Amino acid sequence: MEFGIVSREIIKPSSPGLHLPKPFQLSFLDQLIPNAAFVPLILFYRIKDNAHFSNLHISAKLKKSLSDTLNSLYPVSGRVKNNLFIDDFEQGVPYIEAHVGSRMSDFLQHPKLELLNQFVPFQPQESNPESIALLAIQLNVFDCGSVALGMVASHKIFDGSTLSLFLKKSSWFNQGKYKMMRFVFDARAIATLKGKAKSENVVNPTRIDAMTGFIWKSILAASKKASVGAYKPSMFVQAVNIREKMMPPLSSNFIGNGFLWASAVCDFANIDAELHEHVILLREAYAKTESFLNVHRGDTRLQGISEYLKSLEEISKENPEDFCFSSWLNFGFGEADFGWGKPVWVGLVGEIGAMVRSSIVFQKADWNAGGIETWITLREKEMEILENDPDFLQYASPNPSIIIPSDCL
Repeated sequence: MEFGIVSREIIKPSSPGLHLPKPFQLSFLDQLIPNAAFVPLILFYRIKDNAHFSNLHISAKLKKSLSDTLNSLYPVSGRVKNNLFIDDFEQGVPYIEAHVGSRMSDFLQHPKLELLNQFVPFQPQESNPESIALLAIQLNVFDCGSVALGMVASHKIFDGSTLSLFLKKSSWFNQGKYKMMRFVFDARAIATLKGKAKSENVVNPTRIDAMTGFIWKSILAASKKASVGAYKPSMFVQAVNIREKMMPPLSSNFIGNGFLWASAVCDFANIDAELHEHVILLREAYAKTESFLNVHRGDTRLQGISEYLKSLEEISKENPEDFCFSSWLNFGFGEADFGWGKPVWVGLVGEIGAMVRSSIVFQKADWNAGGIETWITLREKEMEILENDPDFLQYASPNPSIIIPSDCL
């Protein structure tokens, strides 16, 4: 499948005088995020053969919407300075248009994940000097007229909620070698796992509780088999959205990182623990984070932040192998409608650098059928073991075809 760059330009705010003249201050949580941390996202849209949605029309609409959005979300148009603030809001957002020598239906029928990196404007594993844009967008047009909108957003100001806010506001809303793999759990598999995750301590586990516990347990087994005696404890880390848990809750228009890590450690002595035992560990980690938020408010907030960081430091002394989980189920990426309908699929990229190694992202699959996709990044050897684990594959389907209503015409 061939990709060809058609054009490159910079999109700037349509009314630059509207944004505030003062630099945008990075929060303490924003400053903790490395410069090289990026959030990739690719939205696939099926465009019917309709003159109203010609390529020129789509491009013009997209660029205008982006330019208008930068008036209100002006920090996105700027550049990070000294890891303290964002300035130079007139710099703008790089925008690329590319042609894809294939039909979207052909690509989605047998998705080659390694090609997904071609759909984004630059690679997540590339270095990030401070002068680089906080967001870059690439519109990919297939031979059939359907499009894939690829973007790479700096984690300095974009967590999942901020990226979701940006899409909605836009009026359409290596060390070592790592491999990313997409697995799909259908509704029946999830229901079975929820049943196995129940216990006296956790009477009603959520879908994410059950899937997180199951995947963590499966990864532990793969990691142990791959390590050949060089055992390390395993640390579960879950991004917890604290926007609505703050007192008062953060505004829905808040820009920046609004999450904390909930963490739990499991050593290899407990490698054969049952699923419900892993879920108990997860719930204890969530409860600890909730307690931290409830206790430290107002004048004690700085003290609380210090204690939170010390707790992470204490866990890190064991030098555990950390596995970072993040649920995108409620961010609404599948609702992003640019005027030509909602995406038929939402993807990440097929190859990610070490900055987001050992990561697991949950998002909706076949949007109305109750399934969940998991995008898992592991060392190649661990992934090879996981891909061939019959206990894991009893519930997870590796990289199945994406179901769309009909072929792209």
